[in-house]
Amino acid sequence: MLKEIMARQDRMESFNLILLGEEESPEFPFDEIGDIISNITFVAEGSRGEEVIRKKLPQAAIIRGDDPACIDHLKIRSDGQGYDVVIVWDSHPAAVRLALGAAAPFGEVYFCYTPRGKVNVDLHSTINYKSLRILAKC
Repeated sequence: MLKEIMARQDRMESFNLILLGEEESPEFPFDEIGDIISNITFVAEGSRGEEVIRKKLPQAAIIRGDDPACIDHLKIRSDGQGYDVVIVWDSHPAAVRLALGAAAPFGEVYFCYTPRGKVNVDLHSTINYKSLRILAKC
């Protein structure tokens, strides 16, 4: 799955973001990351998610989703441009909102899980304004 999404050459140089849920993190295909690790930022929900990432990819850039400054850290890591590819490997509704907010204009957001519960987002300011492609691909 990740190899397909990241296979295009233009993705190798772009900013990519993976939101990884605490419960879903053990199922993530870390072996597919390969050489593109330097272009990926992970957002880990909870200490368990962060622990799983650190164990599998010790060199990974990780931001804790429960950090009040999470959005600021994401902006700094993407030079304020947002992320061209956002993979949501999380079923929490907050991950959906974070993914849509962190995506760059004309970016792609891939949802790998159906959100648990309702998700309230402003479609005009997040999807339409940014011209995002939203896909369920995992």
